[in-house]
Amino acid sequence: MVTGLGEITSAAMAMEQDLRRELEPGERLIWSARPDAARLKLPFLIWLFAVPWTAFALFWTSLAAMPLISRQPLSGAPDWIMWLFPLFGLPFILIGLKMLSLPFTMRADARHRMFGLTSKRIIRLTTRKSREVESVPLDKLGTMNRREKPDGWGTLTITKGHYIDSDGDRRADQLSIDWVPDVARVERMILEAKSNAGKG
Repeated sequence: MVTGLGEITSAAMAMEQDLRRELEPGERLIWSARPDAARLKLPFLIWLFAVPWTAFALFWTSLAAMPLISRQPLSGAPDWIMWLFPLFGLPFILIGLKMLSLPFTMRADARHRMFGLTSKRIIRLTTRKSREVESVPLDKLGTMNRREKPDGWGTLTITKGHYIDSDGDRRADQLSIDWVPDVARVERMILEAKSNAGKG
């Protein structure tokens, strides 16, 4: 097997064993690599929306909770009303916190991800909170788009089909092999594996 890892760590070896668990009888692992999480492009622009959203949700909920904090019931209103408005604001606070944490959770997920190329398919395995496996047969692969840095690290975006979104627009269904070393070589290996699978 050809590996894309510069330094084999115990964590990487454990993930590779997890990857091998996915292999079917007769399936051969050709290449594997973990993404460089430090190179992952993080969506910090979401904070332009998440920060004011969360700040307003906290402000609104704190105002709504003032009758509870001061123990002064609203005039002419039942007691349960004092709990209703603060509870209404909690989901909005949680949504804001989720958006704020998104860049960090994306990087954490990348540290627990491994890509594999086999004689039959491409596998993306993530083993952070739960085991998530996405695999695409080689004969289902469409066009590939490569983005590469001068040091050879880069991303392959592979079209595996198309779908119609909720607006009725046709969208590409894609699989990204993010920030792996020697990405141009990986692209050649995928094309070769696809060609060999077609001959079989």
